[in-house]
Amino acid sequence: MKFGSWIGGDRDGNPNVTPEVTRHAVYMHAETAIKEYIDQAEKLAAFMTHSDELVNLSKEFLNSLESDKN
Repeated sequence: MKFGSWIGGDRDGNPNVTPEVTRHAVYMHAETAIKEYIDQAEKLAAFMTHSDELVNLSKEFLNSLESDKN
């Protein structure tokens, strides 16, 4: 296994870095990555959305939509 961080990966003789410490570090890294992916996906959804539930639409825009219907 190759770590991108020394946290939990210093297993070359450090007696304090047990398999449990490494396992915990891997879970922490995974949780951090997943939270970042979710945050970025939510930002992208808000940026790209057409939903008035996720973004505030201006009165001018809503009036323009109504005009287009008529």
